[in-house]
Amino acid sequence: MRFLRKILLAIAVIIVLAFFKPLFTKLFPLSLIFHYNLISSIQLLLLLWAVITGLLETTLWKKLPPAKARLLSGLSFLVLMALAETGCCWMIGHPSLIPVRYLPAFQYYYNNYQRNILQFDRRIARYDTTLFYKMIANNRCVFSNVEFSDSIFTDANGFRDKDNTISHPHVLCLGDSYTLGWGVGQNECYPSLLAKLLHTPVLNTGMSSYGTAREIASVRPLDKSAISTVVIQYCPNDADENETCASNDYRLVVSPPHVYDSAATELKWSEIWFPGKYVCTLLKIFLSEKIAALRDSRPSSSSQDDSAQYDKEARWFLGILQTSGFNFDKVRVFVFEIDAYSSLNGKFVRALEAKLADPKYNTFFKDHIRPLHIEALFTPADYYLLDEHLRPAGQLKLAHYLARMIQTDAK
Repeated sequence: MRFLRKILLAIAVIIVLAFFKPLFTKLFPLSLIFHYNLISSIQLLLLLWAVITGLLETTLWKKLPPAKARLLSGLSFLVLMALAETGCCWMIGHPSLIPVRYLPAFQYYYNNYQRNILQFDRRIARYDTTLFYKMIANNRCVFSNVEFSDSIFTDANGFRDKDNTISHPHVLCLGDSYTLGWGVGQNECYPSLLAKLLHTPVLNTGMSSYGTAREIASVRPLDKSAISTVVIQYCPNDADENETCASNDYRLVVSPPHVYDSAATELKWSEIWFPGKYVCTLLKIFLSEKIAALRDSRPSSSSQDDSAQYDKEARWFLGILQTSGFNFDKVRVFVFEIDAYSSLNGKFVRALEAKLADPKYNTFFKDHIRPLHIEALFTPADYYLLDEHLRPAGQLKLAHYLARMIQTDAK
């Protein structure tokens, strides 16, 4: 009977707490993710409390006086939750010890509730009227997350380049966080390594979460007269930005400052810890994954639908290049696609190859675009366990491959 009362009490409080969610949505929109997670974690804790303490009182301590049984079961529950919270926190800090079957849940937690995002770190980046955000010029700081801590040096243009003497680079690297060198040192990102391998000035203009549209826009003011080679790193998350740009007659659409400020504020709220955050959030993620796996009986997308999407992405990409201002009579462009290891598939590059076979594009680009397949280049060891970015070893592999392709093409 006591067990049933506990369950009913927990359910009643859980229902009451559910009414606070829409209220918090109206009152605190910028902390919505935090408050939703907090309330749902309290609800889960209440349910766990009712079940665990109820089982303890009706099994181990059923012969004890009710008051003493409640005290012992309550203390046991607190100790159990504290140990579980400490254990989850410790595993986040030591990702190599996370059991493989639980790694996806820890990755999701890290990416959504703990990871520092470079472009919203006020020590590193700021709002920009032409690009939405960019790194602070002539700046030095440290960018850290669970698996790395690296210095960031920027030049007068806000690019990751501590050598301001490179005013006329021969090789230009465009891309997002993979090109920027998220998670690796200043001299460990592939553009820096490429400069050493090719013995020529290479400028790294990569910026976290930039799509092709902003990558091109960021280099428009530069003197590109000495550039003979452009390396463009594509990522699937470029598609939304590129589509928006294409639908706006290939003019970049930039959100106002309050959107940037809101995103930065939401990120700070999502990182705030509360007692039980690790264990409750991870348990919710793990259970959601299992439920989704059981419910999802939908067939995978057909190859026709898949091809149509990548065909559009290739078309948007080439449209942006056509308005880039590059002189394709003398510039060679090497394009590769990269993503998290589990998502490497080369489909965008194959779609790009098909588009370039069209005389309309081939004539415009003078046969100077070289799509590259890198999907077989890496192993899981080349990526961080929690973070989806390349370790220094992965960046080194990429640099050697690109140097080989560039040198081969020049012969």
